[in-house]
Amino acid sequence: MSLSCAGLALSLLAFMARPTKKPNSLSLQLQYSATLSTLPAKDIGHFDTVYDLASLTALPENIRGRYVEQLSRLVPKSAKILLLTIEDAAEDATMAQANGIDAEIASLFTSKFDIDLAYVENVFELDPESPQLPAKRAEYKVYRLCAR
Repeated sequence: MSLSCAGLALSLLAFMARPTKKPNSLSLQLQYSATLSTLPAKDIGHFDTVYDLASLTALPENIRGRYVEQLSRLVPKSAKILLLTIEDAAEDATMAQANGIDAEIASLFTSKFDIDLAYVENVFELDPESPQLPAKRAEYKVYRLCAR
């Protein structure tokens, strides 16, 4: 089976490694890659889904709003966005608070997108740089976004 994939990365380094074709395996061919700032809307073509893995982590806070604006311009109204995040839990946060939509996500996306928190996994992780410290709680979340 062969699929085509268009890729957008915040950095071209994301596309330096390409999948290799193995017998009886799925072949994935990258047709186009660009950075967010160089992607012209006319070059995108049709797509149904956006898979966004940690873009907000990669971007400085002061430009995250511009990222959401660009995303809302480029993504067709019919497309779905899967936004994957890893959020540090506040020490005093209840599980109900931790299992809700993050305030920054709501602030950034609510004006342009409907937000559905589709999945939450609470984990306790050690800091690799300080493994002697107690584990801290983090939430791995999947948000499903639909354009308004």
